[in-house]
Amino acid sequence: MKILPSHKLIILLSITLPLLFNVSCAHRKYKKYKKEGLAILSPVNNSEVKGWVHFHKIERKKVLVTAEVTGLEPNKKYGFHIHQYGDCRENGKQAGGHLSYHKKSKHGAPDSKKKHIGDLGNLVTGKTGTAHYQNILDICMYKTGGRSVIVHANEDDLKSQPSGNSGPYIGCGVIGYVKSADKEKEVSEVTKEETKTKEAKEKAPKMKETIKTKEKSKTIEIKKEESSKAKETPKQ
Repeated sequence: MKILPSHKLIILLSITLPLLFNVSCAHRKYKKYKKEGLAILSPVNNSEVKGWVHFHKIERKKVLVTAEVTGLEPNKKYGFHIHQYGDCRENGKQAGGHLSYHKKSKHGAPDSKKKHIGDLGNLVTGKTGTAHYQNILDICMYKTGGRSVIVHANEDDLKSQPSGNSGPYIGCGVIGYVKSADKEKEVSEVTKEETKTKEAKEKAPKMKETIKTKEKSKTIEIKKEESSKAKETPKQ
């Protein structure tokens, strides 16, 4: 057995090990993961923040993120990020930094190529203090599970390091996978019922026409029989 020199072995390991840990979204091990994720936001640091953040896989490495958050001030922006750990203890301090897979990545806008994966930008409230959010995240669905979503007290300026100068935490929620099979089953059952109703409506006129045709044919046959009997009966 040929043994590689130590320096060549080190080079080989430095190339192959990152590949082993950087598992593709298409890897068979992760096909079993759900396509839906959900974080329920709870208030921290005496805020009144409540809401939800929903994650839906739309492609191999595309996740649609939607959110609704209440308990905020009207007409204001709030920093909004995915953090490394799914731990909201100590008012979110245990959640770690922004979710990121590259040491060279820096905090930035959601459309920045060098941003942290968890940089979602800002929640924007309306007159009622409720924010609605929607964006597509370039991430594998399975990498969102077990993380946390943090809402900050201030606007994210999308450039200051490490978190856009967005201030203290006011909301936190852990991302968990949603059992969407039941929902899909319900939708499937409703679809089946709608299909049956539609088919029944389509068949109804045909059935009426068939009944009329049968009745007409029966009437003709009766008349033929009566006519035949009349011919066979001798005149007196």
